[in-house]
Amino acid sequence: MTSDREKRALLPLLYLTHFSSFGVFMPFFPVWLQARGVTGLKLGALLATPPLVGIVAPIVSGLIADALGLRAKLLTAAAGLAFTASIAIAVSAAALTGAPLVGALAILIGLVAVARAPLFGLADVLALETLGENRAAFGRYRLWGSAGFLLAVVIYPTLYEPTAAVALPAAMAVGFFCTVLVTLRLPRTTTRLGFDLTGSFRMLRKHAGFFATLSLWQLGNATYDSTFTQHLQALGMPQSLMGVTWGLGVVAEIVAMAATSQLLRRISTRHLLLLGLTISSARWAMTSVTTSLWMVAALQLLHAGSFALTWTVANTLLPKLATDGRLATTQGAVTTAAAIGSAAGMFVWPFLYREYGPTFVFGGGSLAALCAIVCFALWRPPPAVLRR
Repeated sequence: MTSDREKRALLPLLYLTHFSSFGVFMPFFPVWLQARGVTGLKLGALLATPPLVGIVAPIVSGLIADALGLRAKLLTAAAGLAFTASIAIAVSAAALTGAPLVGALAILIGLVAVARAPLFGLADVLALETLGENRAAFGRYRLWGSAGFLLAVVIYPTLYEPTAAVALPAAMAVGFFCTVLVTLRLPRTTTRLGFDLTGSFRMLRKHAGFFATLSLWQLGNATYDSTFTQHLQALGMPQSLMGVTWGLGVVAEIVAMAATSQLLRRISTRHLLLLGLTISSARWAMTSVTTSLWMVAALQLLHAGSFALTWTVANTLLPKLATDGRLATTQGAVTTAAAIGSAAGMFVWPFLYREYGPTFVFGGGSLAALCAIVCFALWRPPPAVLRR
């Protein structure tokens, strides 16, 4: 049986390894697809596959994890699936072109997305369960995921051409294989709670305003995930600096996550979430009008608030929102809500960027974040939920 001390040591490794794979995937996969001849709506459809799968997979995996008491068993299976799919992507990229390649990638990216749901969700659940009442310290665990992302986004493009057919999926596979090894040492199961779909639906309806806020917020963030590398290329940034620019945002993210526990002791959850959402809107508004590479790079520092603060604080609410201790189900609902916004954004923003340019796209992201602020302001949870 894994002790709490061992869990506290292994959780940073869990975050570090699987986030390193996504540090290769997320920044460079759009340009990797374009190098394979995938453009326009086909590109948008493939980029939308992970969040589309994410609309269903997180809540389903959360329900199963709570009902059957699964933790690392599900994580091991997910990491193994992601590893296998990454190897298959490398083989497909080397052997196929045109429509057959697009079809194969649609299936394989979908499998990676299925695996991502428990990898992201259950890692957060294990961290919150380990912390107990000290959930304000959640950011200190989650920052290791950002560190893994940072290492990948900076190191990978210095070693390989980001558009290289085999190198990108092979690098993803290495990270997922390391994740499998880590999960074998984590707690395999926990208490079985059985299925309670009625109670889970009540929780979703009760906190619909919160989940809608996350959907709109992530719709704005999807401008970054789907078009930012393309935007840097259009502005003339050298390839050697692109990873550094992404990395600057992740450094800001790590600092913010490390500081969140102190902020939560001094400022209410409501005010911190409103601050994060406001920074999101301001960041995309400024990105929409600037053409200076230095200013675009400087705006990466706002990632500390627009993503790190908002997501970390939102996750600390999960134990208060969960019904009968169903933490994995609640986390799955949060991830599903974010995936709805991400799926919509990943599908439309690349197309709109090509047709109307960055001012239209990032301005739209700013408007989405403004709508999230309004939605959050209208949410009326029980007072205890948003107390420090």
